[in-house]
Amino acid sequence: MITWDNFDDAIIGIGNRCGMPDVYVYSYEKMLTILMKEDNLTERDAIDYLEYNVLGSYVGEATPVIVRSIEPDERFELERQTEPYRTDKEDIN
Repeated sequence: MITWDNFDDAIIGIGNRCGMPDVYVYSYEKMLTILMKEDNLTERDAIDYLEYNVLGSYVGEATPVIVRSIEPDERFELERQTEPYRTDKEDIN
């Protein structure tokens, strides 16, 4: 599995996807903390680095997943903006 350099302490699990290789799952917040502590970056600089150099990278099907925590009010807003998932067993009409 592919890892992001210097972010081992931000790994929170392994992601499984149908027909694709397992990938490491990282905590966005932990990655920010690592950048701020170890590289002495401000929060803004750490976000910019992460967004451009890590989240902007695709290394194929084995690209690690980065999870960003959300607050309950953010979840409510996201649910309002998202259409529900339908299965083939549901009547679409």
